[in-house]
Amino acid sequence: MVLLMRFAGLRISDVVTLSRDHIKGSHLEKRAIKNRRMIRVELPPVVLQALEVLPHPKAAAQDSTLYFSGGNASVRSLVKGAQRTLPRYSRARRWTAATTPIPASLASEILGKGGTIEEVAGILADSSATIRGICEVDPRISGRQDRAIRLIHGTNLAQTEEQVSKC
Repeated sequence: MVLLMRFAGLRISDVVTLSRDHIKGSHLEKRAIKNRRMIRVELPPVVLQALEVLPHPKAAAQDSTLYFSGGNASVRSLVKGAQRTLPRYSRARRWTAATTPIPASLASEILGKGGTIEEVAGILADSSATIRGICEVDPRISGRQDRAIRLIHGTNLAQTEEQVSKC
């Protein structure tokens, strides 16, 4: 679950409803539970390998294609169970708020490496406005914004007509 949230930016509801049918080669293709938008993201080998060795869920029928559920529980109950389990796992691993593998950290990492808000919104199957909200509080993104503003500092804003036409 953690690898899927970290490397694919999946929400818990999308992780707990993940099926083998959603994996197509090295890509995950699935409709988001939250907003029904299509999620399509390439998974790194470490995630694919972890999914390969994942044990069959308890109480699941032999022909079940779900990774984390037996298929008999509601999405709400699956999400609640995962929310109870993940904090115990994170305490055992000594995660901090800055290193917790949630979609926001993936978004920040992509933006920090030069990705666009629209690209992140597409990957996370979310709106650009939601992603912009993440950016406003992330210090790595604020640093990029500061560098962008510094690019214009020290420039002569009274440009000649010839310089303006080059923009």
